[in-house]
Amino acid sequence: MIVIPLSILQVLVGDLWIREGLTNDEIRGGVEVVDGSVAAGAFAGLVVAITSILMWTVLTGAITRAAAGTFLGRDLEIGESYRYGFARFWSIVWVGLLSALAIAVAEGRRSAGPGTWSAGPAGTCSGRSSSPGCSPAS
Repeated sequence: MIVIPLSILQVLVGDLWIREGLTNDEIRGGVEVVDGSVAAGAFAGLVVAITSILMWTVLTGAITRAAAGTFLGRDLEIGESYRYGFARFWSIVWVGLLSALAIAVAEGRRSAGPGTWSAGPAGTCSGRSSSPGCSPAS
């Protein structure tokens, strides 16, 4: 309900800042020179990124609260759901970061292959007799 208008507002504000708001137009020697468009684009991109992170994090908390309340048979209040999302903002951010880290580690472990992380330093045997270059323990 609130995501679509905020997304449209982000696009409009970013477009306004990039095209009109933070540029200086001058005529030098009969040629129009525009300054500041790179800085305006970077600033608009930063504003859009911060607004998007805030919006989606709060929305995640609000949807979680609304789903839990509906499951438990409670009446759904939109304002209470958004207050919950704002109150748990940093908790939701940390859960997202830790989930991404866990997925990255699991994917790295999966793509590295079996036994890659359990091997010792080069030229040493880790106690496994089946390791290449290691003789069985006597």
